Amino acid sequence: MMMRRNAEGFSIASFDFNGRYNGTVQWRFDALSQHWLSVCREFLGHNGDSFKASWTGPLAHLATHFTSASGSAMLTSRVDDEIALSSVLIGGLSREADQWVLDAFLTSMRGVDLVRGSAPDSEPFRELLAIEHRPLMATVFWGNPRVTDQDYELVVELERHLAGVFFSPQQPG
Repeated sequence: MMMRRNAEGFSIASFDFNGRYNGTVQWRFDALSQHWLSVCREFLGHNGDSFKASWTGPLAHLATHFTSASGSAMLTSRVDDEIALSSVLIGGLSREADQWVLDAFLTSMRGVDLVRGSAPDSEPFRELLAIEHRPLMATVFWGNPRVTDQDYELVVELERHLAGVFFSPQQPG
């Protein structure tokens, strides 16, 4: 599989909690908010490569679980301890690391009872393996009714900006 690496931005693939693929969009680094990039850069810098941490101030009701290795990562966003999003960040720096993180993410997602009980087929999220663009952010929207639309919008923006910091060519590995 040939991987195409984009130096100007990253791809974002969207999935429903049952593994249904909603499509992929391209996001440019220069389309991200400098303010939120700074906030996310500080958050990642303070917490390191692997952490579970709450945000502070007006974002204190949000928490992020982040684990990264070799240019790829998995993250989960929670609102008041309710799951909202699960994402995988695939950097395209190491084919082996990318595959390992993708496999771990798919195993995790496919092991969730809600996914198994609602998946339209036996291989939910299978389209994720066919997306060649790198860097790639793939996000699972859990559709949690206890998370407000406003908070969903907020965690989507935060995850997008965390990905922007993580994938940025200016960001040290």
